[in-house]
Amino acid sequence: MNKLGFILKSNTYYAILIIPYHITHIKYKKIQIKLKKYYILNYRQEYNKGDIIFFNLKKNKIYIINKI
Repeated sequence: MNKLGFILKSNTYYAILIIPYHITHIKYKKIQIKLKKYYILNYRQEYNKGDIIFFNLKKNKIYIINKI
């Protein structure tokens, strides 16, 4: 399944990919909890802070499909 994420931080050695998602259903309460999942990309392929990444996650490995 393809997902969308964005680069929070990037330097010479690594980039941090943030995947925003949220939980909208909590029993008896109308509360929306926003959580963020992040991955550290050990290889930096010309990523900059704020870049939006379209990727696929298979067996805990990230395969970059496209940079928007």
